Amino acid sequence: MGLSFTSLLFETVNFLILVWVLSRFVYRPLKKSLAERRAADERLRVEAEAKRDEATRALEEMREKHKELGELRERVMREAAEDAAAMRARLLAEAKDDTAAARAQGERLLDSEREEARAAVRDLAIRESTHIAARLLAELSPRALDDALVEQLARAVPEHDLRRDGAGRRVSEIELRFARPPAPEAVTRLRKAFADALDADPTIATRQDPALVAGVVATIGEHVLDASIAGNLTALAARARALSEGEGEGATDG
Repeated sequence: MGLSFTSLLFETVNFLILVWVLSRFVYRPLKKSLAERRAADERLRVEAEAKRDEATRALEEMREKHKELGELRERVMREAAEDAAAMRARLLAEAKDDTAAARAQGERLLDSEREEARAAVRDLAIRESTHIAARLLAELSPRALDDALVEQLARAVPEHDLRRDGAGRRVSEIELRFARPPAPEAVTRLRKAFADALDADPTIATRQDPALVAGVVATIGEHVLDASIAGNLTALAARARALSEGEGEGATDG
């Protein structure tokens, strides 16, 4: 059975049509899709490398700040110790020929100045620590930290009686200070919490205060509810100072 020229031509045309259809509707879209996929993968890889480099730089900066704080603390303590030693030597030299009462007075003065030096070192270390912590948090704190602080404030609202101010008047206006522009759902969450606490829908004014570092501060009449990093750092510094002073007094009494 021979192959006629007409059949060969028909088969050839069919084959070419099939090749064109596959190229037009299968190969080209598939090639385009693969190219787009490769481009998307490349963008994700570049973004991942950029975020990794950023995290590495932030970690190095944190380590450097920690090292600087340690060196500063050691230098201040060394200088304070040297000053105290020099003062002690001078006072002892001056009081050598004095009466027992004068020597006792010199010892008391030395103890007082030593305690002042310790207090100065503690205050300096606390101030530097909170300052560095605030700077690091300002650079690294994510939006999730703001959301957590907003939720903390919302949960704390029911613990306070906010319905009336000090003059007995009903409270209806609230000011919210945010460290960064607030998300609408954050304002909605706080509005609901205050509405439940006040038994009424309050008027809420918002403004931005970058000094808070992260979080929010609410002012309701004379009440101030602080759920910010700056407020927490201030409270932490005060607590650390109080504990240090307490330990100092205990050592003196002993």
